[in-house]
Order: sequence, then structure tokens, then C-alpha cells
Amino acid sequence: EMYDGANGWAIPTADGVEDPDRRDRIEAAALYDLIENTVAPRFYDRDERGVPRRWMEMMRHTLATLGPKVQATRMVRDYVQQLYTPISHAHDVLDVPGHEKAHALAVWKARVRENWSRVQVDFVEAHMPDVAQLGDKVQVTAQ
Repeated sequence: EMYDGANGWAIPTADGVEDPDRRDRIEAAALYDLIENTVAPRFYDRDERGVPRRWMEMMRHTLATLGPKVQATRMVRDYVQQLYTPISHAHDVLDVPGHEKAHALAVWKARVRENWSRVQVDFVEAHMPDVAQLGDKVQVTAQ
């Protein structure tokens, strides 16, 4: 999901193949091919001292580019910014004398829950890049 072309590999997928068994076979073959022809050679390619230089270069790049994205401080900041702060604001909006807004929200949620089984999606179209990168914007149309 955070693949940039130099920090690992994109795991091959067979999107669009309807038969799940066939898709599994295609994806497994592609994954084994990736491991056999790309991953293993890079890992086992050693210099005269037995050091896997290309593997280490990739690991350094991976740590440098992904390290800041997966730190606990970033995770906590994201939770605060994306979850706790918005829910706090939602609480402030709903917590008014008489609780009319909270009641209206509860009624709406009950209506959605009651009718959810009748919701159907007849058509979905997504314009995807060949390899999706973290942060890519994807246009999706559904009917």
C-alpha cells in the first residue's frame, strides 16, 4: 500500500478474473514468480564478504521512506486528527438543549438500518491506475 517502486514490490493481482479458483492460481503463480525471479535473487546476491548489498540498499530506502509514515507518533496524531477531534465536534453539534439533533440522527440511523437490505448497487465503474499507490485518487461511479 505504500509501495514506491524501490521499497519492495507490488504484489500482483488478477483483478477482473471472475472465477476465484482461477484468480488464486494466477495470483499464486505471479507471486511465486516474483519471489523466485526478483526477491530471492536480490536477497541472495552477496558480495565477496557475504553481504547482500542490493537488499540492504532497498531496506535502507524502505526505512527512510516508510519509517516516518509508520511511527507510533504519526499513528496517534492521525487518530486524534481523523477520529477523536471530529467525533468531539460531532458531540458538540448534537449536545444541544432538547437533544433535537441527536434524536433526528437516531431516527435517520434507524431508517437506514431498517432499509439497508433493500439497497443495491447495479453498476460500479472505477478508473484505477495499473498499480495503485497510497494517496492516489480514484474516481468511482456507482448506480
